[in-house]
Amino acid sequence: MNITITVPKGTVNHGDPHLLCTPPIWSDFVIFFATNYFVHALTLPSRPGESVLETCFAVITALFLPSTGSLRAARWLLSHAGTVRRDELSRATRAGALCMVVDETERSKVSWIETSLRRMRFQRASRSWYDVDTSTPPWYRSHFRGAGRWVHSSRTIHGTCVLPKGFILVEVPVGTPLKPPPDSVAKHLDRSNIQLGSTYNIPKALFALGQAVWGITTLYRTKGDQLERYGYAAFGVTVAPYAFMSLVNLVALLLTPEYNCIYLVHTPDLDKARRQGGRFSGLVASVDLDAIKEPLRTFWPSQGAHASYFAVTTVLLLAPAVIVAALTGFNPGHSTIIQRIWILCWLGFGIVMGPVIRLCTIFPSEIHGVYKIRANDAIAYALDNASFLQRVIDWLVAKYFWVIETSFYA
Repeated sequence: MNITITVPKGTVNHGDPHLLCTPPIWSDFVIFFATNYFVHALTLPSRPGESVLETCFAVITALFLPSTGSLRAARWLLSHAGTVRRDELSRATRAGALCMVVDETERSKVSWIETSLRRMRFQRASRSWYDVDTSTPPWYRSHFRGAGRWVHSSRTIHGTCVLPKGFILVEVPVGTPLKPPPDSVAKHLDRSNIQLGSTYNIPKALFALGQAVWGITTLYRTKGDQLERYGYAAFGVTVAPYAFMSLVNLVALLLTPEYNCIYLVHTPDLDKARRQGGRFSGLVASVDLDAIKEPLRTFWPSQGAHASYFAVTTVLLLAPAVIVAALTGFNPGHSTIIQRIWILCWLGFGIVMGPVIRLCTIFPSEIHGVYKIRANDAIAYALDNASFLQRVIDWLVAKYFWVIETSFYA
């Protein structure tokens, strides 16, 4: 029996009698881009105390560069914060939810940029940034290796935290020994009785699961005529990085609890900041400097952890390209050269720019103080005899730090 139906102009079946493709309308484009791209970016794990603006910026970045979303979750995949039981402080440290007050000048002296300045033979006068207040021993330089992870001022801090100029917040490195804060009458830190506000974001994890399933379904439906016509340039395969990002975010959400705020830990520089007008309350512990026998790494607790992070990062970056290769075998089909160049550039751009974006947020945490606090003395004296090119470079770096200081993404 033959049935005649009326279809919109432009309807095709691409030679498949079981297929009927009608011309898309504007709502079809909205639904496709929303469900296959935008909604995936909403599954990102939140940093402790992350502000709304910071979250929005991270979502927008992941929307255009899904590799940044996958790399964002890499730290949580390796920290294993959720595996720490009955020790809220250790779990919070692994999750990046503990911070300490540090003199920016002292912190900058352990940065690799200091070695670079010496190698470039930047001359310093007697009143340079290196000749600073010596009333407080350089505890940070003698107990920690590296500048540490900078905590942006937009984060929500438990209690009161008003920093005077020249002081910043840095995440407490994993493995840092802690003791009761100075205002506590306890002689020993009873970790089993300390409760910090954290929760596993199960709704977001379920949302990430749904998005991962949706993305995988979209990739599966790409097989057939679409791959024959467009090969690896098919629009369906562009969903691969987003589906993979949702899957990685799902694992990270299940492994790491989320914190609505960051908790403050006492340090000698906190007392120094108080003398200069700073106000602090709600301390949960104090850094036990006497228990640190050798300098602790501030980013990764061991060389092995650093190597693991590098390996995981490499896998996260290359996985979308591997998925596309597995689906299409990089068969060009009947796609045009422009279409193939576009999809390859898009995949390559995501692989390259993901780490670049991450480095651009870690970079200022290493050398922010050297250029913008008391190091300006050293730079000023160095530039007295600098070439025009050196002055241009310094101006660009200064502008870069201005953007970082006035932004909310760190």
